[in-house]
Amino acid sequence: MIRSAEQSPGLGEPTDTAPGEGRSLRRFAALGCEFLAVTGGFAFATFLALYPVFRHLDAIYRPDSFLGRPVARWVMWVMAWDLEALSRGPSGLFDANVFHPVPSALAFGDPMLGLLPLFAPIYWVTGDLVASYQVALLATISLCGACMYALVRHWGCSRLAAVLAGLVYALCPVRLEVLAELPLATGQYLPLLLLLSDRVVRSPSAARVAALFSLAAWQVLCGLELAYLAVAVGLSYLVGLRLSGHGSRLGWIAALLALVSAFAVCLLVYRPYWDLVGAGLLVEQGGAGLLAVSGVGWRDYFVPPYLADALPGASGHYVGLVALVLAVIGVASSWWRAGRRPAVFGLGIVFFLSCAMSLGTGAESPYKVLAGVVPGLAQLGPSPGRYTLGLMLAIGGLVGMGADALATALRSRGARRGAIALCGVLLILDFQLPERRYSTERVGLTAAAMPLYESLAGMPDGAVLELPTKTCAVDPGERGIDRQLASTVHWKPLLDGYGYRGRAPVTAELVQSLAAALPDARALDVLQRATGVRYVVVHLADAAGRWRHRWRSPQGLGRIGFFGQDALFEVTEPKRPDLQEALLSVGREQTLLGNRLDAVPTVAGSAQIEFTDLPARRAVAGQRLPAELRVTNRSSETWPALTLDRERKVYVSYLWTDSAGGLVGGDARSQALAFDLRPGESVVIPVCVAVPEQAGELDLAFGLSQTNLWFEDLSERIRVAVRR
Repeated sequence: MIRSAEQSPGLGEPTDTAPGEGRSLRRFAALGCEFLAVTGGFAFATFLALYPVFRHLDAIYRPDSFLGRPVARWVMWVMAWDLEALSRGPSGLFDANVFHPVPSALAFGDPMLGLLPLFAPIYWVTGDLVASYQVALLATISLCGACMYALVRHWGCSRLAAVLAGLVYALCPVRLEVLAELPLATGQYLPLLLLLSDRVVRSPSAARVAALFSLAAWQVLCGLELAYLAVAVGLSYLVGLRLSGHGSRLGWIAALLALVSAFAVCLLVYRPYWDLVGAGLLVEQGGAGLLAVSGVGWRDYFVPPYLADALPGASGHYVGLVALVLAVIGVASSWWRAGRRPAVFGLGIVFFLSCAMSLGTGAESPYKVLAGVVPGLAQLGPSPGRYTLGLMLAIGGLVGMGADALATALRSRGARRGAIALCGVLLILDFQLPERRYSTERVGLTAAAMPLYESLAGMPDGAVLELPTKTCAVDPGERGIDRQLASTVHWKPLLDGYGYRGRAPVTAELVQSLAAALPDARALDVLQRATGVRYVVVHLADAAGRWRHRWRSPQGLGRIGFFGQDALFEVTEPKRPDLQEALLSVGREQTLLGNRLDAVPTVAGSAQIEFTDLPARRAVAGQRLPAELRVTNRSSETWPALTLDRERKVYVSYLWTDSAGGLVGGDARSQALAFDLRPGESVVIPVCVAVPEQAGELDLAFGLSQTNLWFEDLSERIRVAVRR
C-alpha cells in the first residue's frame, strides 16, 4: 500500500530525528540519483512532446506573434555577453555592446544570470549559441517537472502521483504559449522554493536558511520577468503555513527574511536599471495602456481550447479541467491527512493570489493597484497574465495530492497504477499535447555573412553602425536582434540594439534619425561627434532605389571592402566625440548644436517637400510602404531636431484621406528630422508609411509637425489603390 504522509517521508523530506535514526549518506545519494533519473525522464518526455522544436539544434521555435520572435535570439546574445563580460570582470557586466554610448545598456534587457548554468556548459564546449539555447530550454522545462516531482514527494505522495504533478506544471498550456520566450518559461525552482520554505518553517537551521536564500536568489536571477512572481509565491506560501499553525514562529521569520533578502540582492544586482531611470535615459512605460490588454478572464482559465468555437474565450492560459478535478480531490483528501493540511493552506493562498493578480483588468484590480505602489512592477515584473504560472504551481501540487489520494482508495497496486496512468492520458489529451503544431526557423550567421564580422573582429576598436536601421519589409526588432547576435563574433560597440519588451534609451530615436540620413556628410559629422562611430556596415540588399547609389563614394567614409551584398566602410577622419556628454544629458534646453528648442512659429513653418523616391501606387491594407523625401526649410527659423525632447523636435509626418477628403490614417511622428535644419538647408529622409486597413482609392500626403501641430505646407498628394 501507499503510505500516508506521516508514514512515508518521500523525496526531500526533512530529517529531524537523531543521527542514528536519520537517513544515511547512502539514502541521500539515492535521493539524488532519483532526482537525476526523474529529470532525465522529464527531459525525454519533453523532447517527445515538443519534438519539432528540438528536432534540429540549429533551429528554434517560431511563434505566430511577431513580438515574441526576436526574444530567443536576444536570450542567446545575453547569455553570450554574460560569459564574455564575466571573463573580463564582473564589474562590467551591464556595460553591454549595444546602444553605444549609453552606459549600462544590459539594463534595457535582463542579465538572466540564473540561466547561465544551463547554457554555459554546451556553449563552452561547442561555441554554438543555438544549440546552447535549445539545451537550456529543454533543461528548464525538464527541471520544472522534476522540481515539482520533488515537492510532491516531499509531501509523501507516491512516485507516479508526483510524475503526474510534474507533467501538469512542466507542460501546461501557459508555459507552452511562451515557449519562444525563455525568460517567461522559467520557474523551475519555484517548487523547491516551497519545499525549502516548509523545511525552514518546520525546523530552522543556518544551513537550511542559507539554502532557501540561495535558491530564491537563483530563481529571481533567472529572469526579472518572474522575479516578482517568485517572491509573491514564496511569501503567500509562508502566509498559508502561518495561518495553518505549521512550524515555529522563529522558522517562519527566518524563511521570510531569506526570501526578502534574496529579492533585495536581485534589486541590488539590477541597480543600473534604476540609475538609467533616474538619469532620464530610460523612460518607464507600460501603465494602463498595456495592462488593459494583458489580464486574464475566467474563460481563459476554464474554457478548453477544443471548445473555443462553442464557448469563445479559450486561450493559452487554460489550466485544464482534469487538473482541476484532481486538485479538488487533493484539497478534500487533505482533511483526513493532517500532515498535508499546511501545504494545502499554503497552496490555497498561492492559488487565490495568482487569481487575484491575473483576473480582471479594471482600475481597481490588485495588479494595477500594486503596480502603482511597488517600484518597477509594471516594467520589471510580469504582466497580470504571467501569474497563471503561479496558479499552475498551486494546481500542480494539489494534483499530486489528488492523484495520490485517488490511488490510495484502490486496493491493488495494478489498479492504482492504472488509475494514475489514465489520469495522465486524460491530462495529455486535455492539454492537447498531441495536436499542437510548432513551426521552427533556423538561426545563425550564414557563411556569406561570416567574413564581414570576422573582418570586424580583427580591426581596431571602434563603434559600429549597421544600415539601414529600419526597413519596411522586415520588422525592426527582428533586424536589430539579428545584427546584435552577429556582434558576438567581434563584440565591438553597436550604435543600435534591441531592448527586451521594447525598452530602449531615449537617445535611440536621435541616433537612428542621424543614421537614416547617411551618407549625408552633415549627419556623419554629428554622428561622429555624438557617438564616436568608426565603422559603417551597409546592407545593400535591405534597401533599394537611390539610397543604394549614394553609397558608391560616400564623403567622409573609406570603403574597406565588399562582402557579398554588404559593404564595410571606415571613417576617414575620426573626430573627438565632444557632443557625447550633451547626447546623454536629458533636459537640455538646447539642441546638440546649441540651437534653441522654441516652438516653431506658424509663419516659420514654410517647407518644401519633394519626392526623391515615390511610394508604390498599389498597396495591401496593413502593409508598410517605403518612400523618400527631400525636405527644405523655406523659412527664416532653424527647425530643432537634435534633441531628446520629443515634444519640441520637428518630425516628418503623413496622412491618408479618402475620396471625400476624410482622414483615414496617418502618423504625426513618423520620422524625426536628421539634424537641426537651418533656413535654406535640405535633407533627404527615408520614411516608412503604414497603409490603413480601409480599402479603396486613398490619397497620401506628407508634411512636418512639432508638438503634434502640423506645418501648413504639405507635399503633393499621391493616389494609392489599397486592397485587402
